[in-house]
Amino acid sequence: MKAIELPEKLIPEFIEYCNKYGHEQDESYLPDKSFKPGSDDPTIILIEDNKITGAASLILHPEYRELKKGRFRIFHSIRKDAECYSMLLENLVRCAHGIKNVYCFIQDKYEDVRRIWEEIGFEIERYSWVLSRETGNHQPAAFPAGFYLKPLHGSNDEQAFCDTINIAFEKHAGHRHMRRAMIEEFKTEAGYLNDGLYLLWDQNKPVGTMHLVEESENGIPILFIQALSILPGYQGKGLGKNLLRAALEYGERKGYKIAALSVNAENENAANLYIREGFKMNELFICYHKDL
Repeated sequence: MKAIELPEKLIPEFIEYCNKYGHEQDESYLPDKSFKPGSDDPTIILIEDNKITGAASLILHPEYRELKKGRFRIFHSIRKDAECYSMLLENLVRCAHGIKNVYCFIQDKYEDVRRIWEEIGFEIERYSWVLSRETGNHQPAAFPAGFYLKPLHGSNDEQAFCDTINIAFEKHAGHRHMRRAMIEEFKTEAGYLNDGLYLLWDQNKPVGTMHLVEESENGIPILFIQALSILPGYQGKGLGKNLLRAALEYGERKGYKIAALSVNAENENAANLYIREGFKMNELFICYHKDL
C-alpha cells in the first residue's frame, strides 16, 4: 500500500470512490465530474493492488485559507485502522501550506472510524443535526407589512446577500466569511437552483437571507435549505419562521416532497423553531478537528 497525490488519470476512479463511500461521512462537498486536484483542493489516495483503497481531500479555497483552516471533502479508508488514516493525513498535510487546523464531519453511528480519528489526534469540536419534513401541510408565509422576499438580481444584490449573512452569522461556529466569488462558485455546483438565492428586505434594507439547493436522498431529489439568516436587530419578529415557510412553499411549488436543513446543536433557538414548524431530527453529525 502506498499514498500518492491524485494523478489526473485516476480522477474518475477517485470520484467513483467518493460517491461509493461518502455517505459514511459528510456528503456536502463530494467532488463532481469537474473536480481537479490542486493547491486549493489537495488530494491524497491510498493505492493497493492497483486500486484506490483510501482518500483524503481538503478544501483550501480563499475563505478557508483566511481562517487557516481546511475542510475535508472526504477522509476515508476501506481498511479501518489508524495506519491508513495516518498515512493519508501525513501526506495531505505536506500539501496544506499555511493551514493550522483541519476538520471533518461524520455521522455519530460510525463509532469505529470516530475511535480511529481520536486515536490519531482529532477532537470533537461541535455537533450538528440534520432535520427534515414533508413540504406540504404548512402554514403560509406572511411577512409583516413593509417586508418582502425576492430572488437575487445582479451584483448589488449578491453583495448585499454576503454582507447580511456575514453580520447575521458572525458569531456562529463554522461560518466562513461570504464573498461574491462564493456565489459564483454556487452557480457551478450540481444542486444549484437558478431562483434559489433570496434576500428578505425591510423597505430598502436587506435584513435576511435564504439559499435553496437541490440534494438527493436515496436517489430522490430533496430541497435543502441553507443560509437561513436574520440580522440580530430583526430577530424575534417572526421573520425566520416566515422565511422557513416561504422555503416550504417553494419546495411544494417546484415538486419537492421533502425539505431538509442542518443546525448546530448549540443553536437551540433555531433548532426549536424548526421543530415547531414540523421538522424532525434525522441524523446527528459530529465535527472533528485537529491542530497541525
